[in-house]
Amino acid sequence: MKRFLAVSLLSLLVALLCLLPATVKGLPPPCALATTHAATNITESTATLNGSVIIPSIAKNAVQHGIMPVSLLYADIEPIQAFVSFQYGTTPGVYTNETPQIMLIQSGTFQATITGLPPCTTHYARTKVHTTITLNSFDLYPYRLQGAGVAVNPNRLQHLIDNTIVCPDSYGNVISFDTTGCQTYIGTGSHGAGGVTGFGTTAPPSNPPIVGVSSAAVASTRVSPGDKVDVSATISNKGGSSGTSKVTLFINGQEEESKGVTLASGESTTMHFSVSRSDPGTYTVIVNSVPAGSFTVDQFKNNDALIYGVIALFVIGIAGILYLLIRKRTA
Repeated sequence: MKRFLAVSLLSLLVALLCLLPATVKGLPPPCALATTHAATNITESTATLNGSVIIPSIAKNAVQHGIMPVSLLYADIEPIQAFVSFQYGTTPGVYTNETPQIMLIQSGTFQATITGLPPCTTHYARTKVHTTITLNSFDLYPYRLQGAGVAVNPNRLQHLIDNTIVCPDSYGNVISFDTTGCQTYIGTGSHGAGGVTGFGTTAPPSNPPIVGVSSAAVASTRVSPGDKVDVSATISNKGGSSGTSKVTLFINGQEEESKGVTLASGESTTMHFSVSRSDPGTYTVIVNSVPAGSFTVDQFKNNDALIYGVIALFVIGIAGILYLLIRKRTA
């Protein structure tokens, strides 16, 4: 009889150990969600990115998991930690920069100021969220736990559940904004003959800026998949005053990247873009409306390695034939 009771108690304890973690671990991961809001405080080179995060709540009481602790101690679940940041760049879908992460444990708003932006350029940004949750349940539990009508004494059961849930990184919606620095001139206007003359905006100077791309070229015309191709463009200001313009790179007619440039009267500069493609083929490059040429991506990653491999196989084959001839002659 004692053996039967001992086996029954042990079976119940094992069932408790197996079922309780499954109950808690079976809950959907309460991952945080973030939203990207419009950028503010935009200047020629800076902007403030804004976002908000929703961090869902999770039950902290063991009773809500189907367990009734007799003592006053409860099963604790650590607060959810959401690490939020912003990713941004000048090409949609390509985010080359990221702000430092900010840790939040409750829903709210957050922001980050970014600097060093090129003027007169369209920028794209989105929020990024990394969520972690630590579960520590029934730690140092000295009293009875009752579940499903069964009472057991686990004798200071420690770390029945000690697990860390890591949610996959999630991203918010994408927003865009334009840095200032572009110069647009609109002359004075009128409401028509006999009407009241409007003031309009400032009239253009007598010697307006003429900023444009005078030449462009690709540095490499044949590359391997994934290799970087440098595209250079010479921009000149042939006008009589300082001016700013946007320079846009196009690959096969599709916009790849845009940058802003400011030049004084008579000044010239060289601007560089870096592009790469993985798919084999020929790609036509244009900067604004000036052709820069084209580059071809080969089928293989490294043609030299392929050539050397073929040569090595040929040499091995010749050596094998000579060995057989010599062996046959000596025999």
